[in-house]
Amino acid sequence: MYTLIIEDKNDHSIADEFSFSEGSFYIGRVEGNDIILPSSNVSRRHSRLFVRDGKCFIEDLNSSNGVYVDSQRIQGEHNLGSGAQIRIGDYYLYLEYNRADGEGQSDVVSTHIVSQDENAHKLIRIRDAFAGEEFVLSELHNSIGRTDENYILLNDQSISRRHAVIENNGLVYSMSDLGSSNGTSVNGRQVTGTVVLKEGDIVRFGNVEFTFVSNETPYDPNRYAAPAAAAVLPAGGGFNVALFAVVGVVLLCAFTSVVAIGAYFVINKDKPETTPQPEVAKQEPTDAEKVLQAIAKGTAQMGESKWERAIESFDEALAIDADNEKAKTLKEKAQTELKSQDLFNAGLELKGKGRYEDAKEKLEQVKSGTVKYETALKELKEINLLLANQYKTAGLEAYKKGDYDDARDNLIKSIKLKCDKEVSEHIKKSEQKMQRLRRKYGSFDPFRIPPKCE
Repeated sequence: MYTLIIEDKNDHSIADEFSFSEGSFYIGRVEGNDIILPSSNVSRRHSRLFVRDGKCFIEDLNSSNGVYVDSQRIQGEHNLGSGAQIRIGDYYLYLEYNRADGEGQSDVVSTHIVSQDENAHKLIRIRDAFAGEEFVLSELHNSIGRTDENYILLNDQSISRRHAVIENNGLVYSMSDLGSSNGTSVNGRQVTGTVVLKEGDIVRFGNVEFTFVSNETPYDPNRYAAPAAAAVLPAGGGFNVALFAVVGVVLLCAFTSVVAIGAYFVINKDKPETTPQPEVAKQEPTDAEKVLQAIAKGTAQMGESKWERAIESFDEALAIDADNEKAKTLKEKAQTELKSQDLFNAGLELKGKGRYEDAKEKLEQVKSGTVKYETALKELKEINLLLANQYKTAGLEAYKKGDYDDARDNLIKSIKLKCDKEVSEHIKKSEQKMQRLRRKYGSFDPFRIPPKCE
C-alpha cells in the first residue's frame, strides 16, 4: 500500500493525503485530473502517477516546468521505489510505501528520504537587504542557483544558473562548487573540491553570504550586521570645509609618523641587539581532533566517490576511537557504496560480453540509495529489453521445431519483461499443442497473460 502526502511548499500545509495499491492517477491544475494542484506553474495535465507490477512510477507528460524527484528533474517514466520526494510547481508530494507484515525487503526498490528533525541544519542569509532569510537543508541534494530548478533559488547576478550543491547524508553536510563563474567560499577560502560544513561557517556564493547553523539556531542581526556605509560629503559650500578637514587629518598623520620614527631611533641608538626568541612549537592535535580530521577527510573522499580511501580514513578514526558511531556509520556506508560500485562494474562487463542474465543478476544487487543505483536501473531496463527479445527468438524457434514446452518457457520469460502481442499468441498456441499432446507433456497450469499485455 502506497501513501501520498501533498504539501504546499509556500506555507507547508498538508493539501491532501490518500492511499492506493494500484491504478493510474493524472496530476494537473484543472478539473478532470485525479489529483488537482491549482497553481499557475502546474500544467493542465502535468504528470501521471501509476502502479505497474507492484512498483510505483511517475511520468512527466511534457509539462512546462517539469517533475523533480529527490531534487533531480526526470524525463519520461521514473521508478519511485518505496519512497520519494516529488516536486511539482508549488507542491511537494511525499510517497511512502507501507510494507505489509511478513513482506520481504527488496534492495533495488527503496529510496532514502531525509527527514526534517532536530539534527537538520540551515543556511541563514546575512549582511545584505535580505538578511535573516532561512533555507532548511532537508534535501539529499540541496542545489543552489539562479534558476527555478534549484532547491535554493538566489536571484542575484553573481549567482550562476547551477552554482553549488550541499549534500546531506544525515550525519554531515558536504558542499561542492558546480563550476560557478564567481565561485563559492567557506570562511573566506575558495572551494575547489568538496568541503565538510561545520557549525557557524560563513558560506559565500558569488556576492551572497550565509551562515551555516543548526535548525534551532535563531538569527541574530547584531552578530552579522552589514558593514557601515561610507560618509557622504555635504554638497555646495560645505565641500570646501570637508576637503580642508581631510587634508588637515592627512598632514597631522604624516607629522605624527615622522616624530614617532625619530623617537624610535633616539631611544634605540645605544640599545644592544636582542637575540630573536625561538618560535613556539605547534601543539600536537589531540586524539579527539585527529578523529574529527579523519572523519572530515573520509567524508570529503566519499563526496568524490573515492570509497576505498574513505574507508581507510574512517579506519584511522576508529584506530583512535573504536567506539565512534559516526565513523562506524560512514565506514559502513562507504563499504556499501564500494560493493555496489563493484557489482555495477561487473554487470557492465558481463553485459558487454552478451551475458545478459548474469549481468542482470549483478545489477539487481546494487543497493538502493547508492551512487550507482539510478544508473543500474537504467542498465537493467535496457538489459530486460535485450533479454525479452532473446527469449522471444528462442521461443519462436522452439515452436517451429515442435518443442512446445521449451517454446512456452522462453515466451513466458519474454512477456514478463516486455508486452508483445506475438509472444502472447504463441504462448496460447504452445499450450494448446501441449494439451493435445498431454501424454508427452503431462499436466500444467495455463499461464495467465498479464492484464497490461492483453
